[in-house]
Amino acid sequence: MMWIGLILLLVIAYGIYQMPEKKRLAEEQKVLLKQQNIEEAKATKERDEKRKS
Repeated sequence: MMWIGLILLLVIAYGIYQMPEKKRLAEEQKVLLKQQNIEEAKATKERDEKRKS
């Protein structure tokens, strides 16, 4: 019974240890998504300007 508790404790500790890494990866993904959206907006704007002229 004690082994189950010990393993559970290790799993929880490892999960807490990994949290900052997951948050950092999520932030990087948000930044990449914003950059992609900006690039798409620029491309759309250029395409629309070409259509008008």
